[in-house]
Amino acid sequence: MKRLVRAALIVLSLLVVGRATASESVFLSLDPMRYEQQGANWYRPDVLCRELCRQAVLVAARDELGMLTRDAVLREPELPGAIPLRIELANLQGEKIEYRLHTGEEIICNGEFRYSFAHNHSAMAMVATACEELSRGEFADGLRKINNGGSSKDRSALSADLVSSKHRAAEKRLAQWNFASQYVAVRQGHELLRNDPRSLEALSILARGYANLAAMSDHYLTNIRLAFIARSLIYSTRMIGVDPQSATGYLHQAYAFTLFGLTKDSVWQLTLAEEKNLSDEPAWLPLIREANEFDYKRLKERMRKKDANQQLAAYLTFRTVECSESQSLTIETGKLALAVSPACLRIYDGVHRVAGVSYQHATTTVPADIYRRVLVGAMPMLKAESSLVAPCCKDGEDLAVANDRAILATCLQTSSDRDDREPSVAVLGTIVEEINVLQIAQRLGFLSNSLAVDGTEEMEKVRPAFQHHPAAGFVEALGYDRHNAVAKRLAVSNVGSPDLSYISGYHLLRRGIDREWSLGESDANKYWALLNYQSTASELDYTLKMKQANEDTAVQFAKYMADINPFSPQRGYVLINKNWAAEREHVEQWLQRAESQPAIAGALAAQFERDDDLENAEKYWRIYIDAAPDYEAYAALARLLYRTERQSEAIQLCQEFLKHEDYGLSHGQMRQLIANTYMNQKDFNQALPFATAAAKETGAGWAMFTLASCLENLERYDEAAKVLRACDVRYQTPYHYQFVIRTGRGDLEEAWKLQRPILQKRLGAASADYQRHVAVHALLTSAYANSMQPLQNAAEFASTPFLIYYAAVEGGLPQLTEAAEALKRQDEASPELGELGRLIVSALSSKHVPSKDFENLLENASSAPFLGLTHFFYAWCLEQCGEEREKMVTHYTSATDYEQSLPTGLLASQHLRRIKAPPAKRQTFVGLQSPQ
Repeated sequence: MKRLVRAALIVLSLLVVGRATASESVFLSLDPMRYEQQGANWYRPDVLCRELCRQAVLVAARDELGMLTRDAVLREPELPGAIPLRIELANLQGEKIEYRLHTGEEIICNGEFRYSFAHNHSAMAMVATACEELSRGEFADGLRKINNGGSSKDRSALSADLVSSKHRAAEKRLAQWNFASQYVAVRQGHELLRNDPRSLEALSILARGYANLAAMSDHYLTNIRLAFIARSLIYSTRMIGVDPQSATGYLHQAYAFTLFGLTKDSVWQLTLAEEKNLSDEPAWLPLIREANEFDYKRLKERMRKKDANQQLAAYLTFRTVECSESQSLTIETGKLALAVSPACLRIYDGVHRVAGVSYQHATTTVPADIYRRVLVGAMPMLKAESSLVAPCCKDGEDLAVANDRAILATCLQTSSDRDDREPSVAVLGTIVEEINVLQIAQRLGFLSNSLAVDGTEEMEKVRPAFQHHPAAGFVEALGYDRHNAVAKRLAVSNVGSPDLSYISGYHLLRRGIDREWSLGESDANKYWALLNYQSTASELDYTLKMKQANEDTAVQFAKYMADINPFSPQRGYVLINKNWAAEREHVEQWLQRAESQPAIAGALAAQFERDDDLENAEKYWRIYIDAAPDYEAYAALARLLYRTERQSEAIQLCQEFLKHEDYGLSHGQMRQLIANTYMNQKDFNQALPFATAAAKETGAGWAMFTLASCLENLERYDEAAKVLRACDVRYQTPYHYQFVIRTGRGDLEEAWKLQRPILQKRLGAASADYQRHVAVHALLTSAYANSMQPLQNAAEFASTPFLIYYAAVEGGLPQLTEAAEALKRQDEASPELGELGRLIVSALSSKHVPSKDFENLLENASSAPFLGLTHFFYAWCLEQCGEEREKMVTHYTSATDYEQSLPTGLLASQHLRRIKAPPAKRQTFVGLQSPQ
């Protein structure tokens, strides 16, 4: 592999034809769009509209004037002396786009065009048409004025035989779904178009090649996919202008829309094509129609045919199931697709998104090797006129990192110096960088989130490969331990306020930005705004947004998708699960799709079960597991069998699941479910083998916690403590510390020594949350005076005034009067807290507990945290007043249910020991007896 990459570097000053002069080139910068509200009108920075306008400028310079173009979105370097262009854009949502193209202070053209939406298509085709007309008209005319009135280059003159040969070669490249082949294909398409600007064959290559590049790059960290799809749409629109009576241009627009995920627009274009002359249907057209219908079974059959469109069929087959809600179906389809198209890195990314630990190890290591091999294998396609000797690695530097840096540097140098073809070699360098940095990000995320390994050392080793990337801060954040929120926030803050049109919202949205990056609320809101601005009407964007949205918003998105794609399995899943009252009348329609889409079958089964139609519920759960043996479906069916008093059959079904392949940690999850079922029955001996196996085979924190709970209930305390200590060290959890408090077994100070650095790393020593933990430990060790300052530092928490009052009473501190008054004034936070505060002060003042009032508060509690707080202070007041020991024990025990999230849960465990009551053990477990 080392020699292969070095060979690639030797020929990477590729496709060099001649040095460009200053007057022959333009450079288009990247400017954010206007964003403001004027009355009822919104100026919204729609990035796809922006790209259509930007690319129209470059098409005008390139194809109308023969100039070289360089694009900031694609990170192409500006040629020395190139004409600098800027285009200012404003999108008055739903009405018009305003534009102003200028170079320096000189305005080249200034105008607007109107657009509108319809129920059966978005505005993108209309915007593309307007932009294509501008590329031949106003944009081209304006550029001629600043370029001395004419073209800067003569057209090529290729023989008919050479044109035919190049066309065949480009078509061959389009059939190969890897980034290098598609890149070469579009370069060949540009060469053919330069020879004949009205060549439908050349326009066809460009329309499909750029659509393919967009599909392959929609998971990158920056939004270069938008530049590619905009070029595809403009060139397919130009095909319509070249031959208005033909269906060919409309079919190519349908191709582009399908690959980008604007299925509604694709269907509309196919409808328009039916009204035109279609003398020869493209071989890929049936695949587009079936992809629009999410017919993965027919696409899978086409994927088996060894023809020119086999790899396209593989990609589209995978896309139809990628968001199917079925892990097994997605992964198995991905494996079939990769067997046909092994270099399609986009499929690896889709599998990575849903896979568990074992598959993620492959999806974060194999693609890095594949992309280098693709690059090396592409070298025979690329003509080299000079050589480059690969630089030697510096001491300790990773070979792959050094080579990637050299590849990128060579591409940039060649693009700046000698390359006069389109797209420039720098675009290949950008793609190489995007793939490489994405692989680094995914690997670091895998180490941190899936393996709970600190990836700092690995991150530092590869830092040179990503440190200049626009999203470098996000990549760095992934390298830190997943609980090191301080370092993560600092890394992300170094990105600053990202250009809303540059950092990939798709990538961030897919990974859940508020969780992945451990951002503070203000930063999270800022990046969520970024994601919303970048939303398109594509099926994939809607799917991802539905996964992140609350219930009402998700249903609204699903309704909007009726025009985009009524066949989306994710759309059906959301509507059935979250809008069943309205969907009941469409049940026959959904039943017809249940056989082919497990997500629909599962959603229907769950609703039938809620409606107590247990016969149909069982039927559709079985349909689901026949199509896709997922843990969720097996567990749901097993719960149903258990509910209908078929307990042995339910356990047998769970064990049957263990015979299927484990795509992540699902075998461990199933063993945990069986263990919890026995533990609910108080049969801890029967549960122990399953809990042990789950912990051993997964090493997951949840499995280790389940095993420790089982051991604790068997009174094997030393073994339970050992498991919890190991869990805390690996996953930075508080379980052993809580165990010592709850059981009184072990040294609390020693447990705190382990827990304190974990909390500092996770929360930051200055954070209010960390200060609260310090204060609670002081309370647990009777250092009441020492708790006061950290409690005041943690003033933002609703429980803080209650803890200050508690410390003042328990420690006999002089702040008691002030604390009591503060506690009675909690109405400022909420009426519930105010009432609880007054009850506590009244009880301790009168030495009598108003039990009825406490019971009313518990009965009407609005949240679980308030419930835990009330249980504890109710019991504490009973203890202070010497009343009703049995009730006191009951409420202290109830408070311990919140020990992981509320300090009062920990204090409750201590008080149970203080009054010599049995320690609270976990009594209920999420087993087959639990509701789904």
